[in-house]
Amino acid sequence: MLEYIIPLQGLGLGKHHYVFEIGDSFLQHFAQLEVVHGHVTIDLELIRESSLIDISFKLKGDLELPCDRCLDLFMCPVAGDYRLIVKYGETYEEISDEVVVIPAQESQLDLSQYFYEYI
Repeated sequence: MLEYIIPLQGLGLGKHHYVFEIGDSFLQHFAQLEVVHGHVTIDLELIRESSLIDISFKLKGDLELPCDRCLDLFMCPVAGDYRLIVKYGETYEEISDEVVVIPAQESQLDLSQYFYEYI
């Protein structure tokens, strides 16, 4: 899912802003989701520092979900604010839900798994 990758090589220090549109093709890619239709906008602010990357996610949209009681489909609004701290280290390691370590030589950051988890 190349459209959800941020190139780190050449990305300067400071604030960077990205907007990602999540649609049906993204939702269908993750078969674990009970949803295949919807639209979510993710407004992302990335602050790159010399030793870490601080990412703030704001998501808002609607997902078509099956009702737990009658199984009819309905549009469910989704919204949330999330934060991810990416530190540099030797190998990939997930320290907590909000902190991950990536190898220092990593040239890109794939955010698709985080988008999936936040949705």
